[in-house]
Amino acid sequence: MTRKLGCLLLFLLTGAPAFAAGVGVISGYVTDSSGSPQMGAVVDIYTSAATLGTTVFTDSKGHYSAENLPPGKYQVKVTAVAFLPSLRENVKLNSGAHVLINLTLSTLADALQFLPPRRSNASDPDDWHWTLRSSANRPVLRALEKDKDAGGMVVVRQ
Repeated sequence: MTRKLGCLLLFLLTGAPAFAAGVGVISGYVTDSSGSPQMGAVVDIYTSAATLGTTVFTDSKGHYSAENLPPGKYQVKVTAVAFLPSLRENVKLNSGAHVLINLTLSTLADALQFLPPRRSNASDPDDWHWTLRSSANRPVLRALEKDKDAGGMVVVRQ
C-alpha cells in the first residue's frame, strides 16, 4: 500500500511541471491616445465571442496580466470610463507562451477625427447618390435626384 501511494505521489509531482508548462500569459499596457497609462481599466479576456474567460484590471502604470490561460485563441477587450472600448481579436496563445498585447483607448472626439470631411453645400453635387452593384461589380440599381424642388427621386435599373 505504501509503495502504491509513493508511486502515485511521484507520478503527481513529476506531472505537475508538465501541466504548468501548458498554460500561458496575456499581458500588456493600456494607454489613451496621448500615451498616458490608464489605471483601473477593465480588461476582459474572452475564450469565444460569448464566453468570458477572465477579467483583470490595470495597475497605476496601465499594466495588466492574465495568467494561467490554456492555449487557444482569445479576444481581449478593454473598457474604461469616458473612453470607447478597444478590442483585439484572434490573439493566439501557445502552450507556455507569454503574449504582449498593448491597447489604446480613444474618446469619441478622437474617433471622429478619422471620419471623412463632410461635403459643403457650395460644392457641386454628384449626378448620383448611391449605386447598388452586383458581385461582378456592375451597376444594378442607381438612384438619381429628380428635382430638388419636387423632392422626388428617379430609380434607374441597368
